[in-house]
Amino acid sequence: MKSVYLMRSNGAYKIGVSKNPQKRLRNLRIGNCCIELIYESQKIYNAYSVERELHRKFSSYYLGHEWFAIEDEAKLIDDVKNFVNKHGVLNQTSSQKTETNADADELIKWIFEPTRRKIEQIGKEIEEINKENEFLANQLMELGWTQEEIDYLKKVAENFV
Repeated sequence: MKSVYLMRSNGAYKIGVSKNPQKRLRNLRIGNCCIELIYESQKIYNAYSVERELHRKFSSYYLGHEWFAIEDEAKLIDDVKNFVNKHGVLNQTSSQKTETNADADELIKWIFEPTRRKIEQIGKEIEEINKENEFLANQLMELGWTQEEIDYLKKVAENFV
């Protein structure tokens, strides 16, 4: 279980998740002595999904790396507290465990999405190369090459790859 936290630094606000927000604050102060912890939720089971939804809720104020430029601090704190109180899970029932597993699945998909897209792109490139090779093999056959000669050429070419 982890807490959702809210930190302030130079008029910007960080919405994050940590098992120990005080320790997280100490670590962040190494590079930013002006940062302050202004809200820490109770420990909840679905902290990452709550954080993700808060990031979406405040996306129009997004600065980058979990930081947001929001004018009204008191309203921000109230909004975050209310959101965590409404959507945070303190005790897990079996149906909530399924929801947490779904959150984990979604997180895994998000982490591996760039790799999946790259693999898909490579698959399409391989498909195009195979079509091009088939076209070239047909051209060679029209020029009088035998299938045996084309297969030999393929084998030689594979040794260079």
